Amino acid sequence: QLEKICLEKGLTKESDFIRREYYGEIAYDTEAQVFKGYQTYEEIPADFYATDITIGVDFGFSDFNGIVALAYNRFTFDCYVIQENKFNKSTSTAIVQCVRNMYENSKKFMVDRAKALQKEVNLADITIVTDSNEKTICYELSVNEKLPAYPCYKYDKAMAISQLSDWCRVGKIKVPLDGYCAEEFDLTLYKRDDNDNITSEIDDSYHPDIADALLYASRQMWFAMGAEGGGISKDQEDKWGTKVG
Repeated sequence: QLEKICLEKGLTKESDFIRREYYGEIAYDTEAQVFKGYQTYEEIPADFYATDITIGVDFGFSDFNGIVALAYNRFTFDCYVIQENKFNKSTSTAIVQCVRNMYENSKKFMVDRAKALQKEVNLADITIVTDSNEKTICYELSVNEKLPAYPCYKYDKAMAISQLSDWCRVGKIKVPLDGYCAEEFDLTLYKRDDNDNITSEIDDSYHPDIADALLYASRQMWFAMGAEGGGISKDQEDKWGTKVG
């Protein structure tokens, strides 16, 4: 019976699907990974110059809050996740403080890099983009904390996820080795249909949090670079006096 199933599906008994579905083993479905082949780093190269940093924030309570700082050079398209944090069951005050700390650390990173490389620095090019599902925290970050925080750009999410996956796969965006992003990249999968074909829909058996925060930051980055898939929210467009796209 198992041999027949393998023949019908074009699989072997050692495939992840067979091991998981018929032997009950724990096996990563590496073929269905959304961020398959993503690249990591242990140290950021000394010659990396960040023209911009975008901090992405995904809110959660029973799910996790994900906060990530993406440093990039808008001319060379080199990008590194330089900070990441993930936690749940927290107050809005704790979330605001975490974002504030990441913002201050990002300023220090940008200034230190600019000095070391004898480059100019513009701290106005550090931006915070948050999940638009909870605008009260974004409002608090902007009004009370006086931080450059805006709701994120969310249109055509499936396309943007595919583009983020491509950038991670070819190494345009690198994430810390063994960090929160890498952990979520290993676990975030596309669904398979009844015939075991991979679909374009993300499997809801695992909900990514920090990967969503990175997606928000990436769309801001692509907008700054003039790259496909980028965009800013209407709130940020009104603030900047800039048209989206």
